[in-house]
Amino acid sequence: MGIANDITERKQAGRALAESEERYRALFENAIEGIFRSTIDGRVILANPAMLDMLGYDTKTIDEGIIGNAGSQIYVDHCERERLIEILMRNGQVMGQEVQFKRMDESLIWVQLNVVLIRDGRGNPLYLEGTCVDITYHKRADEALLRSERVIDRYLNKVSMV
Repeated sequence: MGIANDITERKQAGRALAESEERYRALFENAIEGIFRSTIDGRVILANPAMLDMLGYDTKTIDEGIIGNAGSQIYVDHCERERLIEILMRNGQVMGQEVQFKRMDESLIWVQLNVVLIRDGRGNPLYLEGTCVDITYHKRADEALLRSERVIDRYLNKVSMV
């Protein structure tokens, strides 16, 4: 005599969970935008390949805790991160924030951040999650356009004086 349990539902639920996790992992790993999670004090605890590539780091960066203080290691102006944290504490999210980042090789890039503050059930801050897009090309194009407009304005002013 034996006892038999039908575990069909449990196996189906396990397969569904594994498939869901695989879809999430593929989305995270293959996203074009940088995706990150960091502690309130600035330690990066999760970053997708696009984020690491944008900053010039490799996958060991997260495992080895290389980015321990984003404010001083990544932000060109550490006060920008402090302002971001203030806004997050007040509003819970920051959308479209443009800041300058420092890559591992010390070169500078412009990025646009969308960040949310994740809180626990009691409302205490846990960590930040967000996305990051490199907008350096657009910033440089805008600067070049402004420079050319200034040159044209100076030329037109000289011509009108004649």
